[in-house]
Amino acid sequence: MKQQTTTLAEQVESFLVVLFAVSIFMWKPGIYVSSALIIVYTCIGIFRSQDYRQKYFGSNITVISLVMFVVGTTASLIAMQQTEDLLWTVRKTLFLLTVGFLLIAFNNKKNKKIAFYGLVAGFWVASLLTIFKNWQLMGVIARVEGTWPQGTWDALLGLFLIFLLLSIKDVFLNSVPSLRAKLFLFATLCMSIFQLIWAGGRIPFVACVVAILLYVLTLKLSKRMVINAMLASVIAIMFSVTIFKDHTDSLINRVQSITDVSNDDYWVRLNLWKVGFNHAVFFMKNEPSTFLFGAGGKSYGPTQIEFFQDMPMNAVDREKFQSLGYPSGDPHNMYIDSILKNGVIWTVLFLIYLLWLATGFKLKQSWQRPEPFILLSFYLVLGLAYTILPHFFTYFLVFFMMYFVSSKNPRRQTGLS
Repeated sequence: MKQQTTTLAEQVESFLVVLFAVSIFMWKPGIYVSSALIIVYTCIGIFRSQDYRQKYFGSNITVISLVMFVVGTTASLIAMQQTEDLLWTVRKTLFLLTVGFLLIAFNNKKNKKIAFYGLVAGFWVASLLTIFKNWQLMGVIARVEGTWPQGTWDALLGLFLIFLLLSIKDVFLNSVPSLRAKLFLFATLCMSIFQLIWAGGRIPFVACVVAILLYVLTLKLSKRMVINAMLASVIAIMFSVTIFKDHTDSLINRVQSITDVSNDDYWVRLNLWKVGFNHAVFFMKNEPSTFLFGAGGKSYGPTQIEFFQDMPMNAVDREKFQSLGYPSGDPHNMYIDSILKNGVIWTVLFLIYLLWLATGFKLKQSWQRPEPFILLSFYLVLGLAYTILPHFFTYFLVFFMMYFVSSKNPRRQTGLS
């Protein structure tokens, strides 16, 4: 009877892992559904099994993740202008309650394997749906969205590409016995590069370059790995520059335009940052409680628009800025945005938490298993122009990071000798 209970628990655990993995590319509500089911499963495990309880609470990562959730919820409770502010914070930080589960689940190699292939399967279905949906845009210079809205889609593609590269050593070369499976994963790498180029996002592309440079510098790559990665890149890029030359040229021009101060996109983004920064300074001087705990995830937008009306700005620039539809309550920078909505306390603590999760604040350990930090570097660069703290994208990041954190340091993850 005991054996059957254990087997059922393991099956449920594996199902929840694959549900979360597939939902990342395929099903937005699935992120919330799988997170909620994971929390229910965890509560039952803690209540019914002493062994599970010891593993769960014996982990520093789990305990600190729970503390971060409480800190975020408490800050929102203090600062909330409406009930929706609190509910928004709970929804956006629910992933913190899944960290302990993922840590335990990914200690099982079977769960890591089905998570990987669940992600790959979800990616392929999402890619084919994107091609079918946007077939008429194949030869058109335009940004493309897939199963997620435009900004989330290109960011997810970039993160997945980095995750795939980091997984090659364990999965592509060592864990896959058949040539057919290796060719399939090679094709996945090619498709992910193509989809990223087709999506047309500048900042995800730049963040990928930064993360790949760290990848090359920190990981001990075999010649075979380098050849496979380079070959996939060449195939995907050649396909893009021949079949979709205009689109690829457009992406290259968009990346180059990041430092072009005469570019309208650059000008708008710079002014969005300026408005957000000035508003944060205003809160610090005049409303210290709001600066510390935030103005609320749902309440902040109208507050920024009201602040902008009295903010000093050249009349011509103001007219141009407003004619383009700004400000909209979104500073297009996760650091500024999080301080304004969640407060400086939670923002700083959460960034420290992510850094600790990725490195353990141990240089040697981070050098030996740098995968979580490489994923985090992508996120930190992306956050310069995307508002993703907290966000669905943070769910993706933590899931990918936990995939590697679980194998970094067994003592750190369980606290058991």
